[in-house]
Amino acid sequence: MNKYTIDEVALHNNCEDLWVIIHGNVYNLTSFLMEHPGGEEVLLGLAGQDGTECFDNIGHSDEAKLLREKFKIGEVTNQESGTQSKITSTVQSKATSADEITGDVIEPTDDYNDYDHQAQTKQKSSIQGFIYVAIAIYAVIFYYYYQTM
Repeated sequence: MNKYTIDEVALHNNCEDLWVIIHGNVYNLTSFLMEHPGGEEVLLGLAGQDGTECFDNIGHSDEAKLLREKFKIGEVTNQESGTQSKITSTVQSKATSADEITGDVIEPTDDYNDYDHQAQTKQKSSIQGFIYVAIAIYAVIFYYYYQTM
């Protein structure tokens, strides 16, 4: 089984190269991004990070848990790896080259709770919006009902 450090996984944090840690295992979800039932935004928000809490909080089915294993590529190790994987080394060198050209520094975050909070806030806003629209429609119906009486 391949072993990866958290720093190595953090390099795989975009739609063209997306790894996620779940329960200490590393999953390459790049090819699953467009198929994810919860939308690609969820996976992009956790790209290169530990998605264990988010995965568990959603309450995935047993089928989803079995499907997840199809994308497993290794495990996370807390030790610094003396020999990085060929894939990670290539991505790291590309990231370094891109940083030198653009002057940008890519700093992955390991706090996916911000993303989870944003998703919950967005969901609450959507529900509130729906309730406001429903009340407005209800009010219009009553208005016209009592006008015709």
